[in-house]
Amino acid sequence: MIDPDANAFPIFEASGRYNPLEAGLTKREYFAAMAMQGILGSDVEGTCSYEAFAKSSVKQADALIAALNSPEHEPVADSTLNLQDIIATTCLSIGGDYNVRVRLSTLRQNLSSLPRTELDQALKDMQISGRLVLMTLDNPQEITADDEAAAIDMGSPNKRHILYLNR
Repeated sequence: MIDPDANAFPIFEASGRYNPLEAGLTKREYFAAMAMQGILGSDVEGTCSYEAFAKSSVKQADALIAALNSPEHEPVADSTLNLQDIIATTCLSIGGDYNVRVRLSTLRQNLSSLPRTELDQALKDMQISGRLVLMTLDNPQEITADDEAAAIDMGSPNKRHILYLNR
């Protein structure tokens, strides 16, 4: 379901959490702006008034939202892709760049609203696809209780405590 009042481009804080107070254009406003570009570009004679452009653009945006919300248009959600993007953005905000060590304990703190099983599966999928590498902290003295609690068991003798995000 397309919510016309939802943000067209949601803004995430550095922690990776969505902040609805940092709202930009709504989807309806964005769709109307896109429609207006097309209308303005096609009126080479300059025969329409600005008011007519505006009203037509909003009508077209509303028609698009209605069509997208119709029963025959069932959107296919790819939550894994979205979750992977959130993970990557959060890793970059924690580490500051690609190929920088990020502790899973810190990542989990920043994404605490996500169920552990979903986060673990997304991290494993990202490793399989090459988006990141999960690794073990080799120095036992470096492993804290938080690191141990946040570790991912990959079915091998060593749990994974850190990750490196690939470009």
